[in-house]
Amino acid sequence: MQVGLTFDANQTSQEVRTEVAAVVAALKATGHEPVIIGHARDLIDKLAANQRYDLVFNLCRGGLGDSIAPRDTAAPNKSTTTSMASVPAILNLYEIAYTFSDPTCLCGCTHRGHMKSMLRERGVPTSDYWMVETLDDLRRVDSAYPATASPACACPGSPSDDGQIDSAAELSKVCCRLMSESSQAVLIEPCLTGEISVVSVLGGGANAQALTPERAAESQSSTAARTALAAWRVMGGVDAGCVWLQNDSDGVPQVVRIQPLPDLHPQSPLVTSAASVGIAYADLISRILDSACQRAAIATSERLTPRPPHLVSSGQTVGSERY
Repeated sequence: MQVGLTFDANQTSQEVRTEVAAVVAALKATGHEPVIIGHARDLIDKLAANQRYDLVFNLCRGGLGDSIAPRDTAAPNKSTTTSMASVPAILNLYEIAYTFSDPTCLCGCTHRGHMKSMLRERGVPTSDYWMVETLDDLRRVDSAYPATASPACACPGSPSDDGQIDSAAELSKVCCRLMSESSQAVLIEPCLTGEISVVSVLGGGANAQALTPERAAESQSSTAARTALAAWRVMGGVDAGCVWLQNDSDGVPQVVRIQPLPDLHPQSPLVTSAASVGIAYADLISRILDSACQRAAIATSERLTPRPPHLVSSGQTVGSERY
């Protein structure tokens, strides 16, 4: 099966290059034909040239607008709620299957205020929060201090405040700075100090499973896993992802963040969690691909489109790397 690969091509960090190389190697090891696409605008150009793929393995997270940055400037756009949804939205239009969640889930999880609202409505534990769009909104904030403040949109690379806030005066200064830097609303939350846990999830809906080692499947770990699965299902996550939780003062895990488009570099939480339950990297990629194919009713052994002759090559280049 020919599998296109989208990713944030403007991000040239070693971590991104390692992630792309690892996914390409895993796809080849499981008998598929990976084809490098690049970011969202590369995808548009290739689709406009009538190139097609059986399925797209999407790693394009849109941090700092990498997928939507103006072509004529080196300065990227600021993160928006929809940045991460660019590639899935394009692929939906062309009716091409892809891995990981759809635009609705990605936008819902990216805007943490919306995420927390949806979780609360469905009874999933998440801490108190206040949305500040103007400084006048600070009058409604009755958070106990210390508190934290961060841009509502959780795209990678968004400006954030690194420390706790201990007074209303300090909160006002931080909110003013964050709204100026990010051009978006600010999410205020009480500062949680309990244990932090990351629960990795495979699948979606009723078939979603938390990757929790059997030896840790009691009490606190079990509660965190159940809460993570509930949050994952409410937000509509599919294929794979991670849920961040932190205990409140009563020891109850609160959902902090959901990552429906997970990191897949070899040291990432999802890959580490999979290894802890005996799932090797290539097997993890295969399971993600199988899940996406099942949703799209594609047989992974089937090739739906002929491989264009100009794509047959011994290697493909991403920056200075060759795969």
